[in-house]
Amino acid sequence: RDAHTITECLHTFCKTCILTHLRTSREPTCPRCRGHLGPHPMTAVLRDRTLQSLVDKIFPEHEARDREQRLEIRRREEPVAPPAAAPPPPPPKAAAPSSSNETEVAFRVEQELQPGEEPFEESLDKPYIKTSGQLKVQQLRKYLAKKLKQPVAEMELACQGESLAAEHSLQFIKRSLWVNPKEELIIHYRRVRPDGDA
Repeated sequence: RDAHTITECLHTFCKTCILTHLRTSREPTCPRCRGHLGPHPMTAVLRDRTLQSLVDKIFPEHEARDREQRLEIRRREEPVAPPAAAPPPPPPKAAAPSSSNETEVAFRVEQELQPGEEPFEESLDKPYIKTSGQLKVQQLRKYLAKKLKQPVAEMELACQGESLAAEHSLQFIKRSLWVNPKEELIIHYRRVRPDGDA
């Protein structure tokens, strides 16, 4: 039961037997081969899980009996406590600083064309995007330029006809530039325009 092996000689004993032997003997030695175990014999004895699992498979009745004995010892050792009152309700959970739904922004991306202007050769497969509201215009512009296979420098983003600054976040755009919060946010991409055109 509860197999323990001596690391010096690899002889195996049950835990109770080997510990009793080491406590009561004058010399810390292996009970079988009398090999010396040094000044700290308890460090030379380790639990042997492999051998114990093999014993449990061969003699399953020992494992069941040991389990019952351990439960009985616990029952006897547990102090009898007076009946406890109902446990207090758990404290209310603090609200998270911001949930993912509050910080996400969903919007549609469309190309804005000047009269007579040709559309980009590539188009977006999925014009609807849902992403973090902390995403900056510069990051979105890089993403769209990659999807549309356009140079980033030749592309700009706009909302309500107004060019968007690179450092603006999507949350900022939705809160400050988008006039009707009940309608779907639309961000336009377009070719960079000369300073005179708007």
